[in-house]
Amino acid sequence: MPPPDEYLLGHNADANEEERLKRQAQELAPNLRRLLDQLNIRPGNRAIDTGCGPQGILDLLSERVGPRGKVVRVEQSEST
Repeated sequence: MPPPDEYLLGHNADANEEERLKRQAQELAPNLRRLLDQLNIRPGNRAIDTGCGPQGILDLLSERVGPRGKVVRVEQSEST
């Protein structure tokens, strides 16, 4: 089992970490859309993305809740 502070999806201190996380979100988007399709998120709902980093699934949640809904991001890191 990895140490509790190790990020399971990888981390590269030498590269621009924010760009890597944004790219990762884009690459995972099709799979995440399929997962979100299984939830009953409707226009006007509220949603939260915890530990979202610079992007997370904020855009995917926003598409579902629409302009009347609300998406909140929670991120521990001050750098994102």
